[in-house]
Order: sequence, then structure tokens, then C-alpha cells
Amino acid sequence: MRVCHLLAAFLCLAFLSGLLGCIESGNRIANDFNVSAHASLTNSVSTVSFSSVTTFKWDKVFIFGPYTPATNIDAALGYDWPSSAKTRIERSETEYLIVFTKNGTVVQSCEFSVEFGNFEPLYSPASFSYGADIFTVKQATNSNRLIYTPKTVSMVK
Repeated sequence: MRVCHLLAAFLCLAFLSGLLGCIESGNRIANDFNVSAHASLTNSVSTVSFSSVTTFKWDKVFIFGPYTPATNIDAALGYDWPSSAKTRIERSETEYLIVFTKNGTVVQSCEFSVEFGNFEPLYSPASFSYGADIFTVKQATNSNRLIYTPKTVSMVK
């Protein structure tokens, strides 16, 4: 009986560690993108990309704007993604959802606060291939927020 309790506790701890690792990774992506964007403002060409701040393999990134319903996320991805209903963006005006896929499967996602900046003009959802996810960066007038403008736009149909 004691072995069962220890095994259950271990499995629970492993699950929570994995879950927290995903949350931490997502937060790190948004933070690294923001730090890279601010650093780029000191360069003559101010650009940032998700492909330059991620360490995992992906081939497409989707950006969903605030208030995007889970059904629209699933439609853009082409299948029912169980985590789409668990995001906050359907009810939030302060979050973007960034979803990375590899061969059509979600490999990572993160919520991206508008406090970091706004993707403009961006029609939600938008998608970008790895390496083509380049955004010009500029400081918003009278604000610390940044504005990220895609160099190329690919709207999801």
C-alpha cells in the first residue's frame, strides 16, 4: 500500500513538473521575444522573430488575437486542439495566443500579453512559416508598448 502511495505521489509530481515546464517555456518565449524586440530598437533595422528566440523545432506559428474563440483556433489549426478551450484569449482583451506547430501538430503555445506590445495590423488568425516570421518593431507613441508589424502576412483561411 505504501508503495502505491509513493508511486501515485511520484506520478503526480512528474505531471505537475511537466505542466509547469510547459508554462515556464511559454512564458520564456514571450519574455525572450519582448527582450529581443527591445534590444532591436537600438539597431538600425529593428526586427524580431519567434524563430530567433525559440530552441524547439517548429515549422509554422499562428497568432490569434484577443477574443478569438476556441472554434476559430481549431479551424485554423485544422483539427480540434484540446488546449484551445483552456486558453484565456476568448474572454480577454489583453492576451494574444501564439501556437507553434510542426508537421501540423501543436508543439508549444504561449499567451502573449499586450503589455509586451501589439501585433498590428494583424488579421486574426495569422500564420507564418519558420524563418518568415519577421516583425518590424517600433515604440508606440506615448507608451512603453511596442508595435510589431509583420514583414509578410499570411492569413489563415
